Amino acid sequence: MKNDWGEFQGRVYLALIKPGNLQVNLPERNVLLDKSKRSVEAVPDYNALVCLKKLD
Repeated sequence: MKNDWGEFQGRVYLALIKPGNLQVNLPERNVLLDKSKRSVEAVPDYNALVCLKKLD
């Protein structure tokens, strides 16, 4: 998975979540989040667009 802020490689497990969504656990997901988008309390904006590709 990749976006403008970083890249993450990991295993995919299928789960029942809303179509079009992807769940990534902490702290691995941090590379995909825009560091400039934080709340006053320093909480990241967890809305990120990523490109998901299958590796050979």
